[in-house]
Amino acid sequence: MSDMDKAAQEVKLTSAKVANQLVQVYYDALQNNRPNMMNFYAPTATVTWSGFNYDSVQSFFAEFMSNLPSISVNLSSVDAQAVLSHVIGPSTPSLITILILGTISFGSEPAENFSQTLVIQADPGTTMFRIVRDVFRLV
Repeated sequence: MSDMDKAAQEVKLTSAKVANQLVQVYYDALQNNRPNMMNFYAPTATVTWSGFNYDSVQSFFAEFMSNLPSISVNLSSVDAQAVLSHVIGPSTPSLITILILGTISFGSEPAENFSQTLVIQADPGTTMFRIVRDVFRLV
């Protein structure tokens, strides 16, 4: 295996680890601690929830998330891909795209299939990643 292949494999493993950790705590908060979910998002993040666009995290939480009933989620798949620096530029903090598939139920409603794509970015000066783009869709 070449050095380039080894480096690519390390990026893939690191991206998957970061994504799986974030997804685990994100969905736990969605189900059990929604008021603290804004901490997952960058201040400039944008959200699309089932076709409705929110240009700020604040409006998304004020207009939508605060009005949701209890939620139950079962994840069936999580896939992560690093966005390589030659695509986004060497001065841009690391990005990872995460695709999540599963079922979600709202209150006592039957479960529905969903997909969610999160783009997370390294938060400069910390070891954290924050969501910069969130696209959720019932399918």
